[in-house]
Amino acid sequence: MQSIIVRAVTRDHAEGLQWWQPRGFTPDFERREPRCRICRDETVRVPVNKLLDWHGAPIILGRGKTHVVTYADILRDLEPLNEGRDKRDRITYDSLWVHAKRHYDLAGITAYWTARMYKELMNALRG
Repeated sequence: MQSIIVRAVTRDHAEGLQWWQPRGFTPDFERREPRCRICRDETVRVPVNKLLDWHGAPIILGRGKTHVVTYADILRDLEPLNEGRDKRDRITYDSLWVHAKRHYDLAGITAYWTARMYKELMNALRG
């Protein structure tokens, strides 16, 4: 079964996606959390983050129908990465959602860096 994201980038659908700009981040600002199943392995984190760029993107299916890319669609595209992994290391819907909200989403990254800068400022002022 061909994934919906792969079908979206075919020539037939490319015109409908021209306005969409992925919201990627430079590696300097990526938070790498060792407890996160996705963050702790770079061979997993990079493709997952590339797929998360498509989250919420509308895909034109034809005849006036569209589909928005969901976490479930992204998880289906990640099945080859899950093959052969230990059960505790597999990417699940929950681990994908937590990674997206805490370590990928702009609000999560901003909250992390705000807290970190505040902590460093307080340490610097103390001594």
